[in-house]
Amino acid sequence: MLSLFLTILVGIFWEIYEWLLWRYILKRRFEKPQKKDTTDDLIKDFLGGLSAFAISQLVQIILKLFSS
Repeated sequence: MLSLFLTILVGIFWEIYEWLLWRYILKRRFEKPQKKDTTDDLIKDFLGGLSAFAISQLVQIILKLFSS
């Protein structure tokens, strides 16, 4: 669960970083970050974290089965 939480947290901080970078540095050179892009990124972060969590749980179950 910690990996899922950290993945989502890093994704949120990354989106804030992207917005701040655009707002204060790149405003004249690039388009404003779109809500759809941000939402898609956060959904993909969640799904990636969930996948990593599921795989780690599966590996732990398999290791327990073969170690006994």
